[in-house]
Amino acid sequence: MSITSLKNRAVERLKRAYRISRGRSQYHRIGAFDVELTPDHKLPEYQQSHRLYDKFLPVLVQHMGKGIVVDVGANCGDSLASMLSLNSQLHYVCVEADAAFFQYLTRNVEKMRQARPDASVSLVNAMAGPAGKSGVMEGIGGTKTAVAAADSAHSMTTTPLDDLAELATEQRVVLIKVDTDGHDFEVIQSAGNILAKHSPMIHFECYLPDAQTHQNYVAAIKELFDDGYKTWYVFDNFGYLLIATSDLAVVNALIDYSYLQNAAPDGGAIQYLDFLCCRWAQDQAIADAAVADYMATIRRGNFAH
Repeated sequence: MSITSLKNRAVERLKRAYRISRGRSQYHRIGAFDVELTPDHKLPEYQQSHRLYDKFLPVLVQHMGKGIVVDVGANCGDSLASMLSLNSQLHYVCVEADAAFFQYLTRNVEKMRQARPDASVSLVNAMAGPAGKSGVMEGIGGTKTAVAAADSAHSMTTTPLDDLAELATEQRVVLIKVDTDGHDFEVIQSAGNILAKHSPMIHFECYLPDAQTHQNYVAAIKELFDDGYKTWYVFDNFGYLLIATSDLAVVNALIDYSYLQNAAPDGGAIQYLDFLCCRWAQDQAIADAAVADYMATIRRGNFAH
């Protein structure tokens, strides 16, 4: 890392500490929108350090037509901003459990609607997952995950995606995007009826903090393969495409690799993987076109810091 990069990081840390001490939001340009983020949110730093961070999803939706995109773990609306900037024909259902993030999400969506009157967005304050579980949201730096609740008064009960009224529609769900820091497999498993009815593409994070989560992801991904999701695109946590494959053994080998990276004493480099999987041939054609576009843009150097 260059001296200039180290200085920039040091400056950003000081700015973040100042914002946190004053409780001041920060604003980050994403696509066509200036998105309001929490004072401690690290997304601007991540995207400054890694030019491909969170850059594939908007390329993917740009190749889609009409339908519903479900954004689980919508956070402050950063993924929504990137997708809506390139495709306003889709209807976006944004699901976010954390109360603070949901407030930011609500404000950001109001501004997006003002800038794009054709924007179609529904907001859901819920913790997605299998019925009957409960937890609270914990985390720092602009990312939070559900943990078991010691105080039931502050816990939320999980709601399966299948039970969300916003998804009880004949309009096709074309994409489910999940980013819940270790619980993505549970969210996907809570959408069995949606998968059976709509066969959406699924874009999710595979973060493996422990052996049990590793086993859960391996089992969930095998279920998807068995249900017809045979085409897989695997990205590392920096946004680079590792492989496109229809071989479950290859996917499992990469999962094992990522798990061992996380278990390493130095933390390794690959902290998580992002997956995109498809069931239908027409969706594979869309994904192939998006990947080709994405790779061409990378080679041209058009994804700037």
